[in-house]
Amino acid sequence: MIRDEMLKLCKVCRNREVDLKRGMICKLTGAYADFSENCPNYDYDEQEDRRLSAEQENIVKTEKIGGWLGFFLFQICVGILVNLILVFTSQWPEDVAVYYILQGLITIPYMLMGVYTVHAFVRRKANAVFWGYAYLLLSLIINILSLLYGYESTNTMTSLVWNVIWSVFFILSDNVKTLIPKETRRVTTIDWVLAAIGVMIPSIVCVFIYILAMMA
Repeated sequence: MIRDEMLKLCKVCRNREVDLKRGMICKLTGAYADFSENCPNYDYDEQEDRRLSAEQENIVKTEKIGGWLGFFLFQICVGILVNLILVFTSQWPEDVAVYYILQGLITIPYMLMGVYTVHAFVRRKANAVFWGYAYLLLSLIINILSLLYGYESTNTMTSLVWNVIWSVFFILSDNVKTLIPKETRRVTTIDWVLAAIGVMIPSIVCVFIYILAMMA
């Protein structure tokens, strides 16, 4: 068990003690927590757990989405609008039906993932950060495949740079850590399945289009 997980248990244990120099320690041993799965001295403090939960809930409610995180969510919304515009304004190929099917298999998952990511952050959902990373992964794959196809446009390169910037941002941002604390984050099996489908389908379609282009 890593240090953060141990501290999560120690904070709601009656045997906790705060040392001004060392931080949270066990008052029975006078040392830092050191156990693999279960602590033999663990004594659950329900009242403290409720107090911490209420305190965290209050912080989350009062914390505003702004700065870089607000810009990230705004960028997703703009990207969704741009994709919609491009779908309906692009020059139609001879086989319109096939075009829309393939374009839809790329655009729809991308847009849905973006919409849910914005929704998850606005609602402070426990899986918000997970979906933020999933959205960035899909965007990264699409941009890389675009480069492989030979679409070395300024927009594609700019998007790749932003992918890197946002990935680092999610790791370091205090705003994200406050809005969605690590100890409250939850990722369900459904999240993993939907994210896998959302990333794989557009990626497979992009590869399929690339193969068709090579054969033409």
